[in-house]
Amino acid sequence: MPQIAQANSEQKALYRTQEPSTIMRTHPGKHSRHHRDHLRQPLLGGNLASRRSSPLRFAARFSLVAGALFLLYAYPYPPHGFADRLFQHYLDGYARLVAFALQFFEPDVRAHEAVIFGRSTLKIVKSCDAMEAKLLMASALAASPGVWWRKLTAIAVGLLVMTAVNVARIMILYYVRVYRDASFELFHVEILPLFMILSAGALFLASLRFLHASDPEPPPPSRGRGASGRAPNLASPHVNG
Repeated sequence: MPQIAQANSEQKALYRTQEPSTIMRTHPGKHSRHHRDHLRQPLLGGNLASRRSSPLRFAARFSLVAGALFLLYAYPYPPHGFADRLFQHYLDGYARLVAFALQFFEPDVRAHEAVIFGRSTLKIVKSCDAMEAKLLMASALAASPGVWWRKLTAIAVGLLVMTAVNVARIMILYYVRVYRDASFELFHVEILPLFMILSAGALFLASLRFLHASDPEPPPPSRGRGASGRAPNLASPHVNG
């Protein structure tokens, strides 16, 4: 018994005199895990530099993605080529979609190729599909930080919503031409394009919360205490006397 008490007192004295890093190495557990987590954390200056460079990275990515998409859309493709025929089929389908929506209010509305016929006539051409606003929204989402599948989901949903909003815009233009033809250019050039840009911006801001959604982080480990919340017992339970 005296030998056991002497061994315990010597080990406690050794614990008081050891450096904190030596204690962490001698007794692996939450001490060492907390020490490693602390070392993995970046310095304060690195956090500040990262936060300052984040808008620059976003601007660079946005410029690259938006430039590539606008080039593909606005490039002057040769007439009657593959790309030109592809765009023409796309615009024809857009006209049929708008005519289908108008038929709920006017059953006599029809679409032939890219032209909508009814009490008024509208032709769907490039930029009538609100592609500029769609590309800006998609480029901003692609350049934002986040998981790739969340980005693709947000872009797909955003394009669907923007298409529905643009169909409503063309329907408004149809009725403006029927009832207030003198105001058609004002709505077509000034009012409704601004509404489309604002809609794209609102969809982007709404999608950011979805992009940044993540599981809650676990609470940090407590310092200097074991799993039971008590200080670690340094005395050896088995001492040969």
